[in-house]
Formats: sequence, C-alpha cells, structure tokens
Amino acid sequence: MIGSALMQEAEARGIPCQGTSRRPGARWHLDLAAPLKSWQLPENATTAILCAARTRLADCETRPEETHTINVTATVALARLLNSQGTRIVFISTNQVFPPDLADAPDESSPVAPVTAYGRQKAEAEKAILGLSPKNAVIRLTKVISPDHGLLAEWKKMIANGYPIKAYSNLKISPIPLLTTSREILNIALSDREGIFHLGGSRALSYFDLAKQFFSSHSTSLFQATNAIKSSAPPALRSSKVNPILID
Repeated sequence: MIGSALMQEAEARGIPCQGTSRRPGARWHLDLAAPLKSWQLPENATTAILCAARTRLADCETRPEETHTINVTATVALARLLNSQGTRIVFISTNQVFPPDLADAPDESSPVAPVTAYGRQKAEAEKAILGLSPKNAVIRLTKVISPDHGLLAEWKKMIANGYPIKAYSNLKISPIPLLTTSREILNIALSDREGIFHLGGSRALSYFDLAKQFFSSHSTSLFQATNAIKSSAPPALRSSKVNPILID
C-alpha cells in the first residue's frame, strides 16, 4: 500500500523512481523470502525506501522464525547490499517499537521497548540499519489509513451492502492518511536527512469515532460501538523534527 502510494507521488512530482515487487514477471523482482541471489535491484539508485514487511501481528507471534527472516534478516541484508552500492536507506518502521498506553507520547529520542513480536523485529531491524551507515534514516508511523485499502475499504463495502459498522470504542489510534504519509516520507527521502523520524496523527481517536468521522454523511444508526477484549494500543508519536499530520 505505502510502496504504491510512494511511486504515484514520485511520478506526480516528476521524480525518477523504480519499484520492486515479489509478483512474478515484475521488472524488478524482489522477494524477501527468497534467496538473495534471486533479487533484482535497480541500478544507480541514490535512495531506497524499504517498505516491504510482514506486518500482521498474529503472523509475527505464531510464525516468529518465518517473519523474522523477512522483517529482519533479509531486510538488513538488502539494506547492507544497497549501502555497499552507494544507496542511502530510508526504512519504514512502526510505533509498535514502543509499549502501549504510555503516559506521554514518545519522540525520536525515546528508548524503544516493544511488547509484540512485530515490534521487536522492527526495533532490531532499525538498530541494524542505522548501524550500517550514518546516512540511513528510519521513519516510524502510526496507523496509516486509506479509503481504498484495509479497514476503511472494508467499512465502505459494509455500508454499501446495508450492514452496520461495528467498531471499537475503547481502542484508540492516531491515524494518518496514506497520501499525506507518502508525501512526508518522500520529502524526508529527498532531503538527505538521517536518523529517526516520527510521523503520526495530531490526535488519538477511537475506531468508533474514526468510523463516524469518515462516514459522517451517513445515518448514525449504521454505527455500533463495541469493546475490544484488550484495549491497549501502540502509542501516539511525538516528533521534534516533523509536524503532526492533521486528521480533519
């Protein structure tokens, strides 16, 4: 999702870009689950934005070795290979590297303390990639949303078919729109800035409030509040380098 949005944003700005894919027949075929010798990489790239990962929390918990191979071992190997070719790395990470329900939103200098397998894998990859070159960068994201992908797309289908949306009222996120996220990531990639960056929404809201806000033109009878069994959630992110992304 983020990779495709980045390609579209770069093309809209007239910035030369190439994208890899694990789909068979792709111009630049790269499957992190496949041996390194099978990877096909664009040549002479100045910057590479690494987006690919296994992101489902349940997969990382139940298949730790398999997902670690992709999210850490192969990702770091790819970063090392690209760095050796003179390519700077911008690695996309997550607020899952922090524990849930912190009293204060962490900033770029806050110590990581992941409690999920996915968060631990991302934290390990972050440390390794930043250690490869002082020019590399890490961008941590909160929940990225798009009306054409994921949860919002699923909700759209439910409303179109006349079904009510059931959303958690006791579980909060700090959502950031996909298009805005891709623009900010590209801005950082083009700026040659190094280190860690946080991109997150300017405020936290529950999934229930997000549904009502996104579908505000629909009847309130279409929304049903439910409670998550576990109400802890990864924290909002604070940044000393990037302005918060507004959700209107």
